[in-house]
Amino acid sequence: MDSTYIDPYIGLADTYIMGSLVWGVFNEWEAWKNAWGLLHMARKLDSLNEQIEAQL
Repeated sequence: MDSTYIDPYIGLADTYIMGSLVWGVFNEWEAWKNAWGLLHMARKLDSLNEQIEAQL
């Protein structure tokens, strides 16, 4: 992933969240930890992005 482009971080976080809550493919606790970490990395790159804030 390009470390300066936030969309992949947000997209992967979405996959973890949807995969655990909707599809049940991931353990909910592990998925949230992974998503949280990805969203915080994206937030470091763009602290004003509303999509990140909505998911956190």
